[in-house]
Amino acid sequence: MNKVIAPRGVEVPIWKKTAILFGAMTALFFLSVGLFLGQSYEPETYKKNINIYVVDFDGASIGKKLKDVSQKTITNNTVLQPGWLVVDAINYNNDPQKVIAAVNSGEAWGAIVANPDASSKFLAALSTASTTYDPTAALTFFYDQGRSPKTVFEQVIAPMRQIVQQVAAEYAADFLKTVNVGNLTQVVQQNPSLITTPISYTEQNLHPNNAPVTDSSLTFGQVILMVFSFAVAQSILQLTGPLVPRLEHSVIIFLRARIITLFVIGISLWYTVLHSALRAKFPSPGNWFAFWFLQAMQMFVHVLTFINVGILVGRNSPAFPLLFLIVLILNATAGVGVIELSSEFFRWGYAMPMWNTVTASRTLLFGSYNRISLNVGLLFVWFILLSLLYVFIQFSNRELVDEDDESDAGSYFAEGPQQPRYGFAARGQPKSFDEEERRRPADDVADER
Repeated sequence: MNKVIAPRGVEVPIWKKTAILFGAMTALFFLSVGLFLGQSYEPETYKKNINIYVVDFDGASIGKKLKDVSQKTITNNTVLQPGWLVVDAINYNNDPQKVIAAVNSGEAWGAIVANPDASSKFLAALSTASTTYDPTAALTFFYDQGRSPKTVFEQVIAPMRQIVQQVAAEYAADFLKTVNVGNLTQVVQQNPSLITTPISYTEQNLHPNNAPVTDSSLTFGQVILMVFSFAVAQSILQLTGPLVPRLEHSVIIFLRARIITLFVIGISLWYTVLHSALRAKFPSPGNWFAFWFLQAMQMFVHVLTFINVGILVGRNSPAFPLLFLIVLILNATAGVGVIELSSEFFRWGYAMPMWNTVTASRTLLFGSYNRISLNVGLLFVWFILLSLLYVFIQFSNRELVDEDDESDAGSYFAEGPQQPRYGFAARGQPKSFDEEERRRPADDVADER
C-alpha cells in the first residue's frame, strides 16, 4: 500500500491548534477542579454555620448545668465548634415541640433541651428511692438526619452527644459532692443508679435516612444523570443536525422537543424505579411520582443547557465537552458538597439545579428540610429560561452547520442546491432544483436553456 507523505510544514497549524487547546484545557481544569476542591477546603473553619440550639425548659439545677456547659464550650477558642446558641425557653412559649418544629423547618440543624421539670422529677425519685425513675428523660437532643446524613452525623450528632455526656458526668460529680439524703441506704439498696447516674439523655432523629442507597444516588447518582443528559444532548444534535439546512425553525424545535422528552422521561423513570428496587422507602405513591417528576425536570434543564451550548459552539467542537465539564463541576460543587461548610463565595450553589434536586429529593424521601416549593420553582425558572434561549438561538439562525450536513441532508430529502455552511440563509431556500427554477426570472431560465 502506497503511503502519502505530508508536505513539509503541514503539521505546524495542527501543533498551533494543539497548543491553544492544551492551554485552554489546562486553564479550565485548574479553575474548575480548583473550584470543586476549594469548596471543601478547611470545612472546620465554617462549622459555625451549623447552628445548634440549647434550650432550658427545666429552669432548675439540670437546666442550669446544661447552659453552663454550653457556655463554656462556646467560649472555648481552642476547638472549632458548631454555631451553638443558648435560646431562652420563653421564645418557644416553654413548649419543646416548638423547638422540634424549628429543627424540622431547617431553622436549626439540631437542638438540645433540658426537659420540663427534669430536676424536680429527679429529686422526687431520690426522696422515695423510686425504681421507675428514667434518667434519660432529663435531656433530649434532636436532629434531622435526612437533611444531609454525612454532615449531620459528623457536625451535629457528635458535638451534641459530647455536650450531653459532659452535662451528665458533671452533674453526677457535683451531686456526689453535695449528696445529703436521709434515706441514702434505701436509695443504694433499691436503685443505686440514682446516685451513680442521676441524669442521662435520649436522642431523637426526626427524619431517619431509611434508604442507604440514597447516600450514593443523591450524590454521585446525580452526577451520572448529568453525564447521561450530555449524552442525550450530543446524540440529539448529531441525529438532527443534518436536517437543520432543510427544515423550518419550528419543525426542528418540535422535533427535538419530542426526542428530548422521550429520552428524559425514560431515563428518569428507570432512575426512580431503581430506587424502589434498591429499597428506597417512599412515604406514599405521590412521593414516588413527585420524585420521578423532579429527576425529569432536572434532566430537562441539563439537556437544554447542553443543547444550547452545542448549538452555539458547534456539536463537533472541542469546546463542547470542555464546557460540559465546567457545567458538571459547577453543579457537583453545589450538589455533592455542603455549602454551609464553605465560604460565602459558594452561596451561588443554592441556585444550581443539582443542589435543588438533591434537597427536594431528600424532602420527598425523608420529609427533611422542606423547601420543595422553592426547589421546584427554581428548576422551573431554569427550564423556562433555557427553553426561551433555545428558541431564540434557533430562530436567530445561530446554529452552526457542518459542511457534511448538506450532503447528509440528501439522505432525508431530494437532492437540491447546495446550502450555505451556516444556517443563516438556510430557511426559505428552495427545497428542490425545480422550485428554484420556477422562482427565477423567466429570461434567466430561457437563457440557460
